[in-house]
Amino acid sequence: MFKLLEPNKIFQITSKAPKYVLFLFVVVLSVGLVEALILSPEDYKQSDAVRIMYVHVPAAWISLGIFSSITVLSISGFIFKNKNFFLISKSLAPSGFVFNIIALVTGSIWGNYLGYMVGLGCEDYFDVNFSSILCSIPNLLENL
Repeated sequence: MFKLLEPNKIFQITSKAPKYVLFLFVVVLSVGLVEALILSPEDYKQSDAVRIMYVHVPAAWISLGIFSSITVLSISGFIFKNKNFFLISKSLAPSGFVFNIIALVTGSIWGNYLGYMVGLGCEDYFDVNFSSILCSIPNLLENL
């Protein structure tokens, strides 16, 4: 089972995909942004400010998913003594940090518009954890 996780097998499989994935990403992102930010109707109470949620909510969910993936990969790395899991979690941490910052900023704008700050404590918690992961992974790999 773990022979598929060897770096040469992973690179052999993933080296063919980037140009197709990039094209698909650009098409889906363009369609999604046009529909969410231009074609979607205004809310009766929040007017155009509701469109911030089309950026905020996916960014928050992606950040949460990446944080969960890092947790599962780290636990699996300690259980199975596989350094690839730590390398994958190290590569996920910067993108999780960026999505978390996006969710934090857009949530602050949207929450400020409504007069309250919802969920900032949770986002701050994730920021601290993502930054600690970014700082501690190199030291962790040296000790294995």
